[in-house]
Amino acid sequence: MPALINTDMSSLFFERGYAYLGFRSYWIGDQYDITQNKCILLIRDPRDAMVSHYFSYLYSHGIPASGPISETMSNNRAKLLDTDINEYVLRPHFVNSFKNAFKRYEEFLDPQATRVYRYEDIIYHKQEWLSDMLSHLGLQLSDDVTLQIAKKHDIRPSREDPSKHIRQVAPGNYRRHLTNETIERLDDALDHILEKYGYDRAEKVSL
Repeated sequence: MPALINTDMSSLFFERGYAYLGFRSYWIGDQYDITQNKCILLIRDPRDAMVSHYFSYLYSHGIPASGPISETMSNNRAKLLDTDINEYVLRPHFVNSFKNAFKRYEEFLDPQATRVYRYEDIIYHKQEWLSDMLSHLGLQLSDDVTLQIAKKHDIRPSREDPSKHIRQVAPGNYRRHLTNETIERLDDALDHILEKYGYDRAEKVSL
């Protein structure tokens, strides 16, 4: 089997109008009907995602050297320095943004054509995830290649570093950063998401 870097996969990227992009919510809406297309949805425990959002905006998101975007991001980061993480994640519009994101996926993605993966289930099983994802899409790669891809992207920091884009990877990290009261309020607000996707309500821990 040739090395992955020499494998020609160009046909995968231009066949039948694929769209490759990352987003936190289903922004396409009803402009395009993709219910007949095979889709992949990767979700994450919203409580962990909220904590990750806080640290990303506070530390790891790069700020341009100049321009209006630089000024806006710098001002927002300065405000965030004085904002406690519990206050940050409990903001009503922030909580609603997560609830609405999940709602829109449920509205516009056909459950029969969509394979849903949870971050928590695949973070330590990347090759199995990749193989299953390829099978769902009707694509083929050898086990050697899927293993090579999985190993290349299996990044596990030895300790949490808020300044890094990959701050840490372990699921349930929100328990380290949020108070019991905050977690309980989030569990209530996100109850539909937690129940639908199999996330347990957090047990109270002693701080």
